[in-house]
Amino acid sequence: MIKNKAQNSSLIVLMLLVCSFILNAGDGKSAPAFKIRDLKGKLISSEKIYGQGPSIVFFWHSCCGLNKDQLTTLKEVYGKFKGEGLEVVGIALDGISKTAKVKKAVKVYKMPWINVVDRNNDVKSKFTPTFVPALFVIAKGGTIQATFNGYESGDEKKQSALVHSFFSTESDG
Repeated sequence: MIKNKAQNSSLIVLMLLVCSFILNAGDGKSAPAFKIRDLKGKLISSEKIYGQGPSIVFFWHSCCGLNKDQLTTLKEVYGKFKGEGLEVVGIALDGISKTAKVKKAVKVYKMPWINVVDRNNDVKSKFTPTFVPALFVIAKGGTIQATFNGYESGDEKKQSALVHSFFSTESDG
């Protein structure tokens, strides 16, 4: 009976993961609008971010170690395309009481993009990520192209290829 409970638990987890992927695949949905202050106090508007080029909205927690491969790839993609309009918004879900911890993590991980603390989970409630880290790849104009909930080995390659495709299409056209 214990074996059956373990198998049932594994099956339930697998079903939740599959449902999560299906429900969060992107499929051309409009990215939610939001306004939030960054760690320096500047008001950030999704309208401006979505209007200037492709963007990545990246939800994370300072208490969870960020995946080195994913973070390295995100930095490389941002460094390559930020001058062409790519914006990355790192949204820490730590709450207002841990702002100092978030600032320290941003410095330690050398996260060069816009960083915010979602103090009351207002932005999270609009995007509804299933797992953290969660990464939303958004086309210029605000259409969600892909959602990555949690992290699986190889996700960073898919994310990088998708962002590259935005710019190769723009420069080819």
